[in-house]
Amino acid sequence: MSLFVVILEMDIKYVWIYEQRKYAFILTVLDTFTRYALHWKAGFTMKASQVKDVWEYVVAEYLQPHRVNTSEIEVEVRSDNEKQLAAKEVATFFLDNNIQHVFNHPYTPEENGHVESFHAILSDALKNDRFTSLPQLEDRLGRFYTAYNND
Repeated sequence: MSLFVVILEMDIKYVWIYEQRKYAFILTVLDTFTRYALHWKAGFTMKASQVKDVWEYVVAEYLQPHRVNTSEIEVEVRSDNEKQLAAKEVATFFLDNNIQHVFNHPYTPEENGHVESFHAILSDALKNDRFTSLPQLEDRLGRFYTAYNND
């Protein structure tokens, strides 16, 4: 029986890149207890393999060092049903790493409220920015996530 449950949330946000005339995806993984953004990734695509790469980092850098894979601690990930988040590759990774994946009910963003609120803060921080390239967005996101987590 688990003594402690770690609840993490993940979600994808979209930001318009003017020069390329297309949206970039931003995936964020958030710890609901500390509100710490554990990891993020931006790109013009957000495929299941990229989601899995993010989770490999989270497991290696946050869960394993804190022995979260022990039987006393259960890890639950909450997300919506976007195809790349619900992909078999991601589901297999979670199963292999003893991570429970809980999907929100349709049209209930409040079930993933911490990361939805975080993305509202991110939107507010980026509202006056006009990105012309993905590297420009990634640079700005790097500064934002560092300030958010540390200040």
